[in-house]
Amino acid sequence: EKITIPYSVEIISEKCFENCVNLKEINFVSEESRKIPSLKIIEDYAFSCCKSLEFISLHQCLNVISQYSFCSCEALRSISLPRSLTEIGNYAFYGCKSLFIARVSTSLTNIDQFAFPANTTI
Repeated sequence: EKITIPYSVEIISEKCFENCVNLKEINFVSEESRKIPSLKIIEDYAFSCCKSLEFISLHQCLNVISQYSFCSCEALRSISLPRSLTEIGNYAFYGCKSLFIARVSTSLTNIDQFAFPANTTI
């Protein structure tokens, strides 16, 4: 399954998609190419335990990935962290066994403990 978060959404609430085990892809982009997505925060556990999640497309307005947001997304392989990102919470990507970080933001000021699994490639 695949979801596209509408451009008008500013916050993905705590546990919003937790345990959606069939979810494979998340896109945070506007279907209307002229409108800029407004997502700023992905809250605690928002996508945790989405065991089939393989792909996330994050947009350039995102500021915070909260604790446990993508924890135990075991199939997640690659993610590009947007330049706007300033904070990654505790255990945000913990348990993402095959994760490759394609790009790290220079504006990132806070990476909490165990944000990524020990074997993460950057």
